[in-house]
Amino acid sequence: RASRRGRPGRPFSAMATDLLSLPLKGTSSVDLEQGLLLFISTSYSHEKAEELRGAVCEVHALRERVRALKLSEATVEEAVGSLGRYAKLITSMSSRFGTAIDDVLSGTDAQLELTWSDAHRPEAKCTLHQLGFERACALYNLGAALSYRVTTRNTADADGLRAACQDLQQAAGALEAAGGAVAGAPWSSDRRLTADVSAAALEGKRALMLAQAQRCFYDRAKRDQMKGGVVAKLAAAIAAFYDEAAAKLRSVRDVCAAGGGGEVIPPDKERGGGMLAKTKERAGRAVPAAPPAPLLALVCVAEAGARMFDAWAQWHSAAEHEERHEYGPQVARLQRAVELAAEAMARLAAGGAAAGGSGGAAGAAAVPAEVSRACAEAEATIQASEATARKHNTHVYHERVPPISTLPAPLPKPIVKATPPAALAPPGDVSGDASRASGDVSGDASQGDPFVRLVPLTVLTDASVYTASLDDVLRRMSDRLQDIEQTTAGEMASMDLPDALDAVKTDSRIPPSLAEAIARAQTAGGTASLSDMLSSVAQKTADLDSLAMSIEALLEVEEGADQQLHTQHRERWACVRSAALTADARRELAEIRTDISQADAANAALRSHHASCLEQLQLLNFSMAELNTMVPRGEEGATLADLECVADIRTLLESLRSCAAARAAALADARALASRDDVTSELVYRGDAAGGSTEAVFSKALARYEPFASRIRESADLEAELLSALRTANDDFTAARTSDPSQPQREAFFHRIGLAVKAFDDIEAQLLHGLDYCAAAADRLEALQSTVTSLGAARAYERTELLEALHEETANEEARAAAAEALAEARAQQQQYSPPPPAVARGFAPAAPPAPAPPAVPLAAGYAPPPVTQLGGAPSWEPPAPAAAERLRVGWADDDLSRVGKAPAPPPHPPPPAVPPPAPPPPAAWAGGVTTAACGSASAPPWGPDGAAVGRGDSDDAQLQAALRASLRDLPPQPAAHTPHSYAPPFAAPPQLSAPPVPPMPIPGGAVAPYAPAPPRHSP
Repeated sequence: RASRRGRPGRPFSAMATDLLSLPLKGTSSVDLEQGLLLFISTSYSHEKAEELRGAVCEVHALRERVRALKLSEATVEEAVGSLGRYAKLITSMSSRFGTAIDDVLSGTDAQLELTWSDAHRPEAKCTLHQLGFERACALYNLGAALSYRVTTRNTADADGLRAACQDLQQAAGALEAAGGAVAGAPWSSDRRLTADVSAAALEGKRALMLAQAQRCFYDRAKRDQMKGGVVAKLAAAIAAFYDEAAAKLRSVRDVCAAGGGGEVIPPDKERGGGMLAKTKERAGRAVPAAPPAPLLALVCVAEAGARMFDAWAQWHSAAEHEERHEYGPQVARLQRAVELAAEAMARLAAGGAAAGGSGGAAGAAAVPAEVSRACAEAEATIQASEATARKHNTHVYHERVPPISTLPAPLPKPIVKATPPAALAPPGDVSGDASRASGDVSGDASQGDPFVRLVPLTVLTDASVYTASLDDVLRRMSDRLQDIEQTTAGEMASMDLPDALDAVKTDSRIPPSLAEAIARAQTAGGTASLSDMLSSVAQKTADLDSLAMSIEALLEVEEGADQQLHTQHRERWACVRSAALTADARRELAEIRTDISQADAANAALRSHHASCLEQLQLLNFSMAELNTMVPRGEEGATLADLECVADIRTLLESLRSCAAARAAALADARALASRDDVTSELVYRGDAAGGSTEAVFSKALARYEPFASRIRESADLEAELLSALRTANDDFTAARTSDPSQPQREAFFHRIGLAVKAFDDIEAQLLHGLDYCAAAADRLEALQSTVTSLGAARAYERTELLEALHEETANEEARAAAAEALAEARAQQQQYSPPPPAVARGFAPAAPPAPAPPAVPLAAGYAPPPVTQLGGAPSWEPPAPAAAERLRVGWADDDLSRVGKAPAPPPHPPPPAVPPPAPPPPAAWAGGVTTAACGSASAPPWGPDGAAVGRGDSDDAQLQAALRASLRDLPPQPAAHTPHSYAPPFAAPPQLSAPPVPPMPIPGGAVAPYAPAPPRHSP
């Protein structure tokens, strides 16, 4: 009974023991650290290499850990975590470095020697220098570890079956990524490449993992006793995956049979002494060998699985025929199922070897016993079901059994796909959420990418292209938004909305805009404040004019005083004219007075305008309540606010505002997303280097902005509908407004109020401007007044000093004139006195002895008269000393010397001998500052007994001394003119002396003799 209902006693995939896992690839040790650091320092910078030294060391340590991995039930979780982390780092480096690292390290000591052995034939090894080869091998091992973890799951449990399905899909994703790394790579056609990582092998194993993942859904469907048709479709999909895997793996088998799939050096050749040289000569050439047994086992399992699940698809379809009581088709499908099961067993027996090929026995022996046993049990179940159905149809139903070709084949329904492992998911990707929900935390992408800052130039270029595309998307949305807003604004303006609704609010009271203007005018003081400001402006203008007149008076006083002094003293008044100093002040004052005149004219015009608007302004004196009562109204209960169209307009306007806000919010959200958008990581992980296309990344990223554009389009459509309804409601509203008889009266009343408010605002603005001008003009005039006042004070002080100097100069000139007159009179008196020549003894003519030197006349203390200069080439002349009896001396008393400031007189000369030798008459001689002639006889003594000078001019000398003393008292000190004809020695006068020295007197020959006072008279 269970057989007829489509539920075999022991299903083929009841436990995970019959699921296949892939073996790991082996690798040799290599120093990744040196090569990676050299490339980073060469291509980027030494600082960047030092910054990433820790990450590079982590990569090297992970590789060593991965190299020593052994898969077991106890170590499988650690293996998946380590392999996932290593694959992620290698993927990141390969995506960022590309082939540049191979070119930089080529030929250097740091060149990467990456050696990996075949997973199915460990003796076959491949050594390449490309980082992409390392990435493909690491991804393969990650897929192998994930497939091995499936064998540790308890598939009898629903959660275990789900986890196994996810592991298999991620394993398929890892193998698919490895295939993407191999496809198109320059090294993918290298004959040294092992067969397990060829493109065909990776695609076949990916299909094998997907077939087993589909089996998990198939088992779950059978356990849940779903309909036979549904289960048949799942089985058909499994058969399709197995067929794909078998086709790819057969091509790999054929390559291995032809001698490809890596370089193989037999161990005995390596150990043989005589064959070592020949072995080295064959280096680089592939050694033909039979396909490895594990590969053959995969081929035969895939082939057997395809046949067996085709049989299961027919079996479940037959169960569906039985439920519909179609026993003939049931028998036909079961007979076909028996044939397919037999073929599956035959494929298992063949061991995956090609027709006429070798290795079939080894391949059959390599098939897991659980798989062979499950296939045998499935064949027995199908045969029993076929025998039972044929027996029932033969003895009971007697339906014709149609040919199988007339029955439709079960349609495959695949529901699994390759998913990237959680460890390979880019930052921010959620593709690994399912695995983390199942407990897989080994490959958490949150560990981060240490090489995230190493962005290739190509990725930056692609990112700039994406940014330009994103800007275009945002610009189109913004332009669309502006078009909608402009269209709406035009429609609203044509309907005079929402301003037309003011008529509804103001049909019984002042409109809000007018009410605010009236309140502001009344708060400012109303019409009374205008009158006060008019008076204030007039008064301030008059004050300005008075201040300007006072400044002008100051300027006139200053210029008049200066002009009077110039007229009085003429050229002696050496002072700058006041008109030149006050020109700027007068110019500024004229400008200000012109402005004041214009302000007076403006005030007069403003007073006239205010008087003409008084009647309008009276409306502003009413309160708001009084104005509302003055508004014309229609009939009671006939206000526009009660109309239905008004309510409709209000609702539609609110809806339009909501639509506009929604559009603006959509655009703002799109721009906020764009500010955070960064596809650099996606381009690095999923670009061409990572097995994806740039266009796919762009399309996926730009698709995130489609919802915002859709919101804007929906808002535009809704707004068009609202505008259509608004036009209809506005037509009704307009008709109601025009039919209201009180509407023209209200509009006229509101117009009057508007004119009053406008007049108030205009007059107030002009008055405020006038007050501001008056304040500014007053400041200017006060500053100008201060400047003019300061100038007048400075000029008054200057005139006082100059007048004092003129008075002193006049007094000095008068004193010098009086002194000159006294001196001239003294000289005239001196010239009138002429002594007679001395008498000579008759008949005696003595020889004239040499004239004795005149006695030394003591000079003032500290005085050394300069030598007499020789003029005109004539020899210098010194007057001869007169005879003692003939010398006339003019002198002062001691008290007179002290009064004129002379130094005390030296002691008197000793008296000359009693009888001087006779001498001839001397020429005119200088003594005491008076030119005399020798007088008296030779026997007459020149001095008296007391040493006083004697002569006939004593009375005249007294008069001359008195005149000189008077002139010295009145004359101020004058500097001596150092000329050849006039010389005044600098007497050492005490500080209290104010009279100047006596002017020098000329002597014969044109020289100037220094003044020397005569010795004082001595009493007996």
